[in-house]
Amino acid sequence: RGGGMDGSIGRGSTIGRSGELVRQQGAREVHVVIHSPPVMFPCYYGIDMSTPEELVARQIYGPAPGPDRLEDAREVIESAFSRFFDVDSLTYLSVDTLRQAENGGRCAACFDGAYPVTIPACDREDIEANRRRQDVRCASVGSRGPNPSFVTRSV
Repeated sequence: RGGGMDGSIGRGSTIGRSGELVRQQGAREVHVVIHSPPVMFPCYYGIDMSTPEELVARQIYGPAPGPDRLEDAREVIESAFSRFFDVDSLTYLSVDTLRQAENGGRCAACFDGAYPVTIPACDREDIEANRRRQDVRCASVGSRGPNPSFVTRSV
């Protein structure tokens, strides 16, 4: 048996290779635990992360779920990622468990979409447009950009 833990899956570029490497070492089963909820929403507060369309959780689930659908989304994403990344199981931390563990003291907007400070739509669009321009520049050197193997492979 093999196992793995990771902090989060943003674009999905690392986790697939990790499961493959564990199997190459002879593991008959690979179980992955992600100690965060699925990243469903981009951060607009200074963390340089993906645009909404680059987030693999959104590629699987589609438009961002409302607060009452986060658990359903997590289950759909876990099942799809297990198949896609060829692991026996993949488990995310739930948003509720994260809130309990952190005592509600941290921003979790990238997981639940509850931004503590409203970001006007025009500012969100500007931030996302800037990130897309960076992705175009950086994709040629392979350091950023959407994960094309994930986007083109059906689950």
